[in-house]
Amino acid sequence: MKCGVLITSLIMLAGCASTSGKTQRLTYENVKSLSVGKSTSSEVIATLGSPSDKNSRDGYFSLQFNDPSTGVQRVTANFDDKTSKLIGILWIPTESDPQISLSNTLESFQGASFVTEQSERDRIHSISRVKFYIDQKRGITIRYDENLKQVEGISFYEGTGRLPSNNQ
Repeated sequence: MKCGVLITSLIMLAGCASTSGKTQRLTYENVKSLSVGKSTSSEVIATLGSPSDKNSRDGYFSLQFNDPSTGVQRVTANFDDKTSKLIGILWIPTESDPQISLSNTLESFQGASFVTEQSERDRIHSISRVKFYIDQKRGITIRYDENLKQVEGISFYEGTGRLPSNNQ
C-alpha cells in the first residue's frame, strides 16, 4: 500500500515537473521555429507563453518575455502595428544555453555569410569590446562581447538589408 502511494506521488510529481513553468517555452528552438514576416503576435504568444511586458512605438509594438523563475529578459519580439506580423526577434542566452558560446552559435548557421563589425562601449570602470556578426541577406545578427567571451544576443529580422534597431 505505501509503495503504491509512493509510486503514484512520484508519477504525479514527475508530471508536474515536466509541464509546469513557462521557462521550457522560452527556448532557442522555439524562437527559431518562428518566421519573421509570417508569424503573428498570437502565434508567438502561443509558442512562447504570455509576455511579461508590451511596449508600443511608431509603427510597431514589442512583446518582452522574461524567465518566470529569474525575472531575466530572454526574448523580445517586434511586430508591425497594422498586420501584427513578426518583424524581428531577439534571443538572449543565459550561461546554461549552448548559444552563449560563439562557436556553437556560428555552427548553427551553416551557410551564413557573416561580416563583422567592431564596437566599443563604456561600462563602469572598463570598456566593453563588442563584435557583431551580421548576415543581412538571411536577417541574422549575433552580438558577441569579446571581454566576457560570450554571445549577448541573437537577432532575427527581415533580410531586407537593414539592421535591427538597438532597442530590439
